[in-house]
Amino acid sequence: MIVDYTQGKDYYIPLDAGKIVNYDKILKMSGVETRWTHSYHRFDKLIVQGEYRLIQNTPSQYFSTYKQYRAVVRNINTFNKFDIFNELLYDRNSISNKNFYNYSAGVQYNYSDSFTFALKGLNLFDDARTSDYTRTNPATFKQEEDLDISPIDREIQISAKWIF
Repeated sequence: MIVDYTQGKDYYIPLDAGKIVNYDKILKMSGVETRWTHSYHRFDKLIVQGEYRLIQNTPSQYFSTYKQYRAVVRNINTFNKFDIFNELLYDRNSISNKNFYNYSAGVQYNYSDSFTFALKGLNLFDDARTSDYTRTNPATFKQEEDLDISPIDREIQISAKWIF
């Protein structure tokens, strides 16, 4: 388990209008993270991780505290020549107040020590965490509509790896 606490002053922070200013008030940041790993067979593991973050005295006009919750459940298996991977990430914060789920899975077939085939699916629910990007028109300096973009696209990957 990791517990942290930080106080800071004079951070460069983007305010609501997108302008970056030197924020002279004291920000209080704290968090806790824990991780549990269970090895239930020689090559098989279940990993569970949780995290909570809190930032107080933020400069936003909409909220004075920022809270973030994250969880990860990961299962890794090996069966004969197959490696199997499943992972679910959960993310929520006090700004969007929306639950985000990112599920990824994959299987790898180890044909030999030097040749493998793999099939992977990333963000299969197409519901991964998004980030809000503030835009300003450079000609008029007026704020435009924000963009809500996920840094993780839903995708399927098929690959072969040959080590020679």
